[in-house]
Amino acid sequence: NFAMCRLVYGYLFTYAESKKPDLGGMFWYTQLRHVQQSMFVYIALMTGVLMQKGSTVYPGCIAASSYAFMFYTYQRFKLFRWENLEFEDVKEYDSNGGDLRKSTRNSYKQPELPAPWADTTAAAPQTIRQAMGELQTRLGL
Repeated sequence: NFAMCRLVYGYLFTYAESKKPDLGGMFWYTQLRHVQQSMFVYIALMTGVLMQKGSTVYPGCIAASSYAFMFYTYQRFKLFRWENLEFEDVKEYDSNGGDLRKSTRNSYKQPELPAPWADTTAAAPQTIRQAMGELQTRLGL
């Protein structure tokens, strides 16, 4: 059971997912926006705690004054152009011949990963037998 699961999941982890476009920028921007939005909730919470627990209202008022700075930085963040390059950056990109760094390959493939079974004709069953034999010798079976 273990060996079969190892083989199946080893194949699935390696070859089942197709290439997807890079959406890291959008997710990163959304996460940063949510962190800043949660800062408003945190400021409200701390202001309430300091108003309730403080001997005077001054600590709460000082904490509440951070709303002004947080609002200013949140507005600046929303205006930040992260989806497009600035014109100066485009000019620098074009002056370098279109590439900031030339790639050495068309795609990257990790050398430790074997070829998918569909690409190999007779090697897959032999590889499975070798893997099963190695597993049995390591486990002492």
